[in-house]
Amino acid sequence: MMVRIQLPAHAACQMATSTILHVGEDVSFRIPVIRSTGCVVVQAPQTVLGVERMLRPSPAFGAVIVHHDIRPISHELARALRRVTPVPLVLFDNPAYAADEKQFDLVIPALTWPDTWLEAIAETMLRRKQGAAHSC
Repeated sequence: MMVRIQLPAHAACQMATSTILHVGEDVSFRIPVIRSTGCVVVQAPQTVLGVERMLRPSPAFGAVIVHHDIRPISHELARALRRVTPVPLVLFDNPAYAADEKQFDLVIPALTWPDTWLEAIAETMLRRKQGAAHSC
């Protein structure tokens, strides 16, 4: 049985019109939850080369999601993500591994409910989009 998560209207609209790049294996089954909002999710390997191939020449992703469920995020990967894309970078945190949280626009603590993290991702994407519109 699939449970449909109800997001506030502004968050649901933001997610439904976005494509998200998910970096690494989806061992926590977040991709089906994200797709349940109408969002398109594309996966990339958790390597600098894999991410750079997906992000150049600058596809229109709404956000990039990474996690360190299995192994820590390398500093090189975090820096490469920040260097090659202006979209929000979201980290699903794992307290077993240290991460340079300054590299990310949003850090989601372990055991956060899906409706909470979906809304936080949508809000982060909306803020970035609004900021880009004001800088033009």
